[in-house]
Amino acid sequence: MAEATILAAARRDLATGVKASLALVALGAVVLGFNWKYVYNFAAGPAPFSAALAAAPGAREFVTAQGTLVPTGWAQDSTVRLLRGLVETKSTTARYLAMVVDGRLLVVKAPVDFAGQTVAGRLVALPAAIQATIPPSYAAYPWMVDATIGYRWDFNLFVPAAALVFVLGVVLFANALWRSGGVERHPMIARLAASGTPLTVVDRLETELRAAPAADRVGPFVVTRSALVAIEPSLIIAPFQDLVGAGVKTTSGKSGDRHSLMLWLRGRRFPESINLELARAQAVVDRISARAPYAVVDDAAAFDRRWAGDRAACERDAAAARRDAAKSPSS
Repeated sequence: MAEATILAAARRDLATGVKASLALVALGAVVLGFNWKYVYNFAAGPAPFSAALAAAPGAREFVTAQGTLVPTGWAQDSTVRLLRGLVETKSTTARYLAMVVDGRLLVVKAPVDFAGQTVAGRLVALPAAIQATIPPSYAAYPWMVDATIGYRWDFNLFVPAAALVFVLGVVLFANALWRSGGVERHPMIARLAASGTPLTVVDRLETELRAAPAADRVGPFVVTRSALVAIEPSLIIAPFQDLVGAGVKTTSGKSGDRHSLMLWLRGRRFPESINLELARAQAVVDRISARAPYAVVDDAAAFDRRWAGDRAACERDAAAARRDAAKSPSS
């Protein structure tokens, strides 16, 4: 016996959710992997600078050093030219200081206004121009600490973005994996609990789907006796007893107008928004009007604003309209 259509769609959605979230985890991991040295130092650093570290720094490049800093007389200057060179301004942007660590000279590049005896920054090769001016008797390290920019803030913009994607992916993957443990955990099926046992409600909807005439089928949407159901591209179930509003919303942009079938459902903060061609979206609303005329809204954009501002009032009005429709002799 073939599996129920709704359950098959739910399992497909759950599997897609697992794959999509896993792809986010993999994407974040790949970018972080390419920047592994920065990530390692961000988490483990700063490492205390010492003669042993200088001899074999390995992956360590975020270091800290403490000692008495003395001016070297070296400085980094920058020149700004304005009015095609007619006005020229020079300023000192960094100073080179020095301290003694384990009996050897360590050069530190620091901001002009730096004051203190503890520095932290990136371990870089000592510039050859500076190294050439240091007498051999000073036994300078071949490294320099660049403390002009905080190491943790001197990052590739892809790194924080990848970290966010990775964490988000892990959270989504854990949630998707939990949901994949039972088809009744699919959000669309879980919400059917308000109408009874979810899987029992699904069985009833399956019967209605099979009995729906061609007139109640618009593309992937089927308007059954009790709900609007779509199997593709993802499962959508909108029970009429929970339907507060249905309409077509048009949004204008540089690329033209975009049309969305909007479904506002009781107990859900955000509406279902499905991008559709205008004719198809309007056809779905027309079929909903035949089953639940009280839920159709003419100005979807205005209703959406009202929904965002006072959802409770929208739900109360819909409930009253539903009761009035049930009392009507023509219902």
